[in-house]
This record gives sequence, structure tokens and C-alpha cells, in this order.
Amino acid sequence: MSGDILFYMDVSFEEEKRYAIQPNVPAQSGGVTGLVLRLGLAKDAKGVQQVLILTLILCVGITGIVWLFAGGSEATLTPEEYEARTQNVNQVPRR
Repeated sequence: MSGDILFYMDVSFEEEKRYAIQPNVPAQSGGVTGLVLRLGLAKDAKGVQQVLILTLILCVGITGIVWLFAGGSEATLTPEEYEARTQNVNQVPRR
């Protein structure tokens, strides 16, 4: 190594930071919002709102259909009709 000049420099590197890839989840997402995100039904808060609104519409629709077909639209009994029905029930022989 004759004629070569070697320079030794004190070089220090900061420790490499490694970042884990995390889903686009808000830091304080919990409850129903967090559940929808964890299930993968939505990717962000706007998607969660859309999923929850769609769920609400479906629930209201199903409730309305059940109410219509399960007799929810029957008229209320008048006092005379109520008395007639309760008298008929009381006359049934008990075993």
C-alpha cells in the first residue's frame, strides 16, 4: 500500500426504522366501526358509514315486511270485542 492514503472516518448510522404495513384504521376505532373494519367490510371510515347505512336500511325494510305479513296491521279490538273474546276464553273447560 505504498503511496495510498487511507482516510478513516468515524461514520455512524442511525438505526434503520422499520415500519409495519398497517391497514388504514383510525387510531381510536372501536365498537361497531372497528368491527366493520376488522371484518374487512370497509377500508376506511367513509366505507364504514356506507356499510352501516345499508345495514340500517335493510333492517328497517325487513322489519316492515315482517310487520305487514305478521298481522301488524290488524285493527285494535273495541271494548265489546275484547269482552266477547275474554268470555269465550273463560268458558273453555279446564282439565
